[in-house]
Amino acid sequence: MAGFEQANHAQAATAAAESVSGAIVLAIVVLIVIVAMLVLLLSIDPLVVVVVMIVLALVVVFVFFVLLDAAVIVIMAITLVDVLMVTIIVAVVADPHAVGHAGRPKRAVDSRRRDSSDSVIHLRKMSANRLHAHAIRSGLWAVFANAEVLRRRPRVLIDNHRTRIE
Repeated sequence: MAGFEQANHAQAATAAAESVSGAIVLAIVVLIVIVAMLVLLLSIDPLVVVVVMIVLALVVVFVFFVLLDAAVIVIMAITLVDVLMVTIIVAVVADPHAVGHAGRPKRAVDSRRRDSSDSVIHLRKMSANRLHAHAIRSGLWAVFANAEVLRRRPRVLIDNHRTRIE
């Protein structure tokens, strides 16, 4: 009977250690997201934003590979790619020359009709802060959407050699 109690205590200790490491990882992720938002809001040069986001992504991926299992790594990698893509797209729209794309010359906007190129011109006229705020909203939406996918993942329970999906 004592062997079973020791096994239960060992399982409880392992579960507590996993929850503490999960809390540490969550705190690191929240800190990195806050730093990224501050950089996005305060940065003037879009190229700086792209570089900072890539560095933060590498740090987060390293932390996840050390502390978490494969399913969470995949979900968070998708989230990081979403945030990076939005950031790069916003950087290209805000200043095409900063990332090596030659912007086409602006043309006169016809007031009778609007097409997608007029929208691009409008985006280029927007302030950098509004573009960065849009990127943050899009990135946070990606984070919440991926967290919802992770929450809905079915759990497989194995009980006395019977498997059921909850």
